[in-house]
Amino acid sequence: MRYRLLTACLAGVCFGVPSLSKAAPTYQVLHHFGNVAAGTSPFGGVLPGVGGKLYGVMEMGGSAGDGLDYVLLPPVSTGKTRELVLHNFTGGADGAFPYTGFGRNAADVLFGAVLATGGSQGTLYSLTPTNKAGTAFSQASLFTFSGANGDGPEGAPVVGADGALYGVTLFGGTTNFGTIYKLSPPAPGQTAWTETVLHNFAGQDGRFPQAGLIQGRHGVFYGTTTAGGTVDGGTVFQIAPPGPGKTAWKETVLHSFTAGSDGFNPFDAGVALDQSGALFGITIQGGTFQFGTAYKLTPPAAGGTGWTETILRSFGDGNDGTAPVSKLVIGTTGTLYGSLSQGAGGNSGRGAIYSLTPATGGAYSFQTVHAFAGGKDGSHPFGDLTSDASGTIYGTTDADAAHTLATVFSITP
Repeated sequence: MRYRLLTACLAGVCFGVPSLSKAAPTYQVLHHFGNVAAGTSPFGGVLPGVGGKLYGVMEMGGSAGDGLDYVLLPPVSTGKTRELVLHNFTGGADGAFPYTGFGRNAADVLFGAVLATGGSQGTLYSLTPTNKAGTAFSQASLFTFSGANGDGPEGAPVVGADGALYGVTLFGGTTNFGTIYKLSPPAPGQTAWTETVLHNFAGQDGRFPQAGLIQGRHGVFYGTTTAGGTVDGGTVFQIAPPGPGKTAWKETVLHSFTAGSDGFNPFDAGVALDQSGALFGITIQGGTFQFGTAYKLTPPAAGGTGWTETILRSFGDGNDGTAPVSKLVIGTTGTLYGSLSQGAGGNSGRGAIYSLTPATGGAYSFQTVHAFAGGKDGSHPFGDLTSDASGTIYGTTDADAAHTLATVFSITP
């Protein structure tokens, strides 16, 4: 798949408030996917739902080999989670290869994207619950990209306060460098969703947005591009709705990576946003050891204009790991959690989960939460980490030596 080309190339290169928690975080495998029918490549992570349910996508596998949507039900009498397949993609009108994970609205409708629908450039779809238990859904395609309006939707669609979906495409638009889109729900009496291209990337403002957006205050969205900017090292950007008397959304580059100590290539991790308005993210290259960084972007002080980048960690010193590909999650006490898909302090080289805890003077202390051994605990975490209201963190691994396919795990801080 050509949408995975950039990912494959990049993988080839590299393949606040003090925490009050005194106990070590607990790692637990929640589910092993045991066969191809259950799906393979859970790159979209999982979305926590009501009652302990976890919703996710498998890019491949399933009954037709074209991927599937699933829900994991929490243990009841057996003590084990149970997977229910919500939709098997067929490669026909419904598309193939769901990659992005889910967004969700107040009615518990799930929204995702597939990378291929016939000869098109990807499709946005919905899963509408058909029972109160949240275990059965009806799938419907909402909008299919054609190239000029976007090509290759990336990252889970974000449901805005207005009910519209917001996201990015990796390619397409006027320059083929990618777009930021808005998909508005049907007007009363209508059935068709309407897409609007909010921004066409041109190069200096970024190229190839490979991570989903995150919504901040006042309708502003934040995101990253894997390339573009001042030295083509990638950018962090915001896009703001039109001001009074205006009609166009405004994209602003908050930081252009220089391919030096500040990092290079944010990949598909995007950014996390804390209550102060600061952004946190990772790059997969650059930094002191050229194996990536974790960074913080602090918004301008009153009257200022420039955001300030602070490097929280340069990966690859031999005691942590490399390839920090997942989005950072901000814990309830301000500690950051992320994953490294390779290495782990000389353990097995199969990756690790780590934390960065705020310390005095603005520094952050690094800790390996779990180093993957490649057995039943999984191997090579890939995909975004997520968290629920209690602060429990969830993630997926792409491989499991004991079960050959993949796992879903949790971290309890």
